[in-house]
Amino acid sequence: MAARRTRSVAEVMLAGGVPPSFPVACVRWGTWGIQETLVCCLSELRDIPPDAVQAPALLVIGRTVSLREQLNWFEQRPLHGIKIVLTHTENRVGPLEKRLRDLGAELFLLPVFQLEPIPDSREIVDLNNYDWLLLTSVNAVHFLLETLENRKKDLRSFPKLRIAAVGESTRQALNVAHIYPDVAPDGYDGKEICRLMLEKSSAIARDKIKVLLPCSDISRSSIVGTLREIGMAVTELVSYRVVDLSVADDRLSALMAFEPHIVLFTNAKAVRAFHALVGEHFCRTCPETIFGVLGPVTGAAARDCGYTPKIEPAQHTVDALVDAVVRHFKKG
Repeated sequence: MAARRTRSVAEVMLAGGVPPSFPVACVRWGTWGIQETLVCCLSELRDIPPDAVQAPALLVIGRTVSLREQLNWFEQRPLHGIKIVLTHTENRVGPLEKRLRDLGAELFLLPVFQLEPIPDSREIVDLNNYDWLLLTSVNAVHFLLETLENRKKDLRSFPKLRIAAVGESTRQALNVAHIYPDVAPDGYDGKEICRLMLEKSSAIARDKIKVLLPCSDISRSSIVGTLREIGMAVTELVSYRVVDLSVADDRLSALMAFEPHIVLFTNAKAVRAFHALVGEHFCRTCPETIFGVLGPVTGAAARDCGYTPKIEPAQHTVDALVDAVVRHFKKG
């Protein structure tokens, strides 16, 4: 309503004796990551063309507007006004979404696949047969906890088991469940993980160390090869399968209309699923959009699909990816 009536509001107030210099703020998309604010005086508001202020918008009129400089933290956030497409697993986005929103970004969430549990994950109940439980993703943590809960068990049933968590987001997912891993390197360096696990297993011969790795049906972890090279016995337990999602045409149209500044990928599967959904049409429709990836495997998948990453942090963590996005747009 404010967008259509700016001129009439100004004329009525001026006719009623309000000074022409009275401060006015017109706020569009209030509380969104694309919020915009136009500050002027009442006489200037009267002269603004009707199509210059588009809905949704509201007017703030009065001396309160003069406090904008002191109170304007919202539009000063480092990613305010930056539109980001975040590809993710259905119903699971996690800490990346929260960090981007807290920094002011406007997000378009695009679920591109879902995860389905594989019922025959019986090894989970035999964790006492292993020395280490190796978790390399948030999804692995979720499915581990869900499986244990369904079987009326928790990690107290396995007092000798040590846990290794790869990546900050994996560690945080465990911490939410009040589980604190014995080994939790930030990166995805197989040699570093091996070194830390060996330090904690000094009383066991290398060829006697048994490791369980819950994973998806398409998982290709380089860490497994590194662990096996030094003699550890690694069991890869396929706990869940990855299933592509279809996306409604109106949702894809909304994606194109969103005109994002950047699309972020955190795994190779998301890249391929996104490409299958939008193909080259996205690049033609949004030629200025750039791409950011987490990790070398994701980066390779992006290049294979024709998406050359502009943002590819050396440290393969969510925090490093967010920091790299902030630096990129700060320079821009």
